[in-house]
Amino acid sequence: VQTLFYGVFSAWVLWARQLPTPTGGFDWRTAVWHLRAPVLAALFQQLSQPGRLQPLGLVEVLDWTAAALDRVDHGAFFSRFDEGEAVPYFYEPFLEAFDPDLRKQLGVWYTPSEVVRYMVARVDRALKDDLGIPEGLAAENVYVLDPCCGTGAYLAEVLRRIAANLEGMAVDEERELSESYRRTKRVRRPEGQGLNDLYVRFFRMAERRIAEKTGRGVVCFISNYSWLDGLSFTGMRERYLDAFDVVRIDNLHGDRIVSEYSPDGRTSETVFALQGQSPGIKVGTSIVLLSRSGTGASANGRILYRDFHQARAAERRQAMLESLDAPDMDSGYSMLEPALRLGLPFKPMAVSKDWFDWPALPDLFPVSFPGVQTSRDGFLVDTDVGLLKARIGDYFDPTIRHEEVAQRYPSAMKDTVQFDARAVRDVLLSRGGPNEDGFVRHAYRPFDNRWLYWDADGGLLDRPRADYRPHVFRGNLWLCNAQHVRKGADEPQAYCTRHIGARHLIERGANWFPAWLRDDSQGIGRHPNLSGAARRYLERLGLGVEDLFHHVLAVLHDPAYREANAGALRMEWPRIPLPGWPAPGTVGVPPASERTPTLPDQQAAETLARSAARGRRLAALLDPDTPVPGVTTGALRPEVAAIAVPATTDGRNMTGQDFALTAGWGHVGAGGAVMPGQGRVVERAFTPDERAALNSDIPAFGETTFDVYLNHRAFWRNVPAAVWSYKLGGYQVLKKWLSYRER
Repeated sequence: VQTLFYGVFSAWVLWARQLPTPTGGFDWRTAVWHLRAPVLAALFQQLSQPGRLQPLGLVEVLDWTAAALDRVDHGAFFSRFDEGEAVPYFYEPFLEAFDPDLRKQLGVWYTPSEVVRYMVARVDRALKDDLGIPEGLAAENVYVLDPCCGTGAYLAEVLRRIAANLEGMAVDEERELSESYRRTKRVRRPEGQGLNDLYVRFFRMAERRIAEKTGRGVVCFISNYSWLDGLSFTGMRERYLDAFDVVRIDNLHGDRIVSEYSPDGRTSETVFALQGQSPGIKVGTSIVLLSRSGTGASANGRILYRDFHQARAAERRQAMLESLDAPDMDSGYSMLEPALRLGLPFKPMAVSKDWFDWPALPDLFPVSFPGVQTSRDGFLVDTDVGLLKARIGDYFDPTIRHEEVAQRYPSAMKDTVQFDARAVRDVLLSRGGPNEDGFVRHAYRPFDNRWLYWDADGGLLDRPRADYRPHVFRGNLWLCNAQHVRKGADEPQAYCTRHIGARHLIERGANWFPAWLRDDSQGIGRHPNLSGAARRYLERLGLGVEDLFHHVLAVLHDPAYREANAGALRMEWPRIPLPGWPAPGTVGVPPASERTPTLPDQQAAETLARSAARGRRLAALLDPDTPVPGVTTGALRPEVAAIAVPATTDGRNMTGQDFALTAGWGHVGAGGAVMPGQGRVVERAFTPDERAALNSDIPAFGETTFDVYLNHRAFWRNVPAAVWSYKLGGYQVLKKWLSYRER
């Protein structure tokens, strides 16, 4: 009977609180629909069956109860109703009225909630402090018995205490799962944010269970394959070498983010792809099998690796199943010996045997600067210096209100977390007009020099790099390179300019290495940006810093070098092969018996000079502002004259609006960022005249060519496939150039 009435009351509370507010009266017969506690709902359902109620004469009583509840003023009742105390307060008065003798016999008295909380908290603390159980009431081996349960106030508080303990344990657990692989012993520390990915936590939970608890076991996961060689996961890989006897890796490929292809040239599908369905998984995947026998036979785990790189997912899955028929579990795998200095990659790495004997780029040119980042490119950067000066003039005009500037140039007056647009403009206006020396040439993107308004003061530029600017002077050279290339990139990552450079001239973020440094802040004198070892090397060969600079540029653009060292270039700064390096007796260099023999000084000097000459020609071609006879000035070479010929659909010369870019190459998106579009290109075969003009260079240009449209009428005729698809630093150069100039 008590359960019935508790159930009716609880159901009525939940019914009355429904949204929208129910109409009509409360029906106790449907009370079970509103009960959320499974135990109470099950008990009520059993007890409220007609076969049980009618013999007891309770149907009419329950009807009276429902009628009484319908007369309750909901507003007045719920304004004072404390849901947390509802059952205890209801229980004691109910039993007093229902059966006072039973109440006295059972000792049913309401225990205040403060007393309940105190007692439960003390028990929890005693478990932790006295019994050494850190989880307290939440521990798996702790059992709670309440012989006088009554309304369950103590059990309810125990559950709340367990929930609080688990929440604290969850925070600690989450921290442990995400932080464990950030600590390393010998390998380089992790870089980037990859360890924040959820799948890493699953790996750690499994590894911890086996390595720290059971001592033996097997882990098998399919996951994002970035952990195999990503720089975020160096500690993770080091841990597995220590914790497991053998690590077997099945690389399933299928990376659509970097447009991965199978060896036969077809697109590599994700292994999850099913015919007629798109799973939406774009990352490449791998299966890893980690085994630990518990015998302690191996201190360092073996790494076994194999590829499943069939183009179609169904073909790949079939190949995986067929591999199960191999007599040996390790058939088809190759043994890897991951290089500690490269971060212990669990994938084959293309790297020259002399890689670690060569100096890294910062070992030659020790001073470098991050590029300029305005965060307001649409306002502070332009191809037309006149338009840029007009905008800056308006910005510094005290007669133009903030609101009007914001209307004309939204990006200049948009607040961000670190940029109070109006406060910045007020400061700059109080200073006076713009810096007239601030309009400078700017290497913005590959082959795309523009004008920049540079100002170190006031905060208009997000990162002006005030320490960088003094070293940009006439006659200086700048080499741009990223610390390591992004996954899937095989294009050059190096650029050369004489201008102040943008941070994102290279997609991953550029570091700018000067050939020369100013002697002082007054802009007088210069000295070469060379390490002591590099200076001694050049002195021995009788060469200078610009020879080394151009040799480095030539090396970084050499396809053979990039292919031979593709794996290492993903992991660290490029290392530069130097003829005759190092000088005999250089500290830290392996003995001669362990190195490739070096060239005599005279031969080394001649080799470096030849390479530097190639680098000088390349530097001129990379800089649009540098005249190159036969290419940008004078009579064009025949093969150059045949490429990207200005043309129109009606055969007339281009004039006026024919030069307007309106073919859908790009548009301005959120925050003023330029978003690339599809544009319009027509791929076709070379004409006989085009083949004749390109002559023996056809193999380098590709088998097809493109007509690239500027608008509906004008186009560039004959842009060979290799020219159209040419990338530098992560950008498809021509497409990027067009997207920024779309009207």
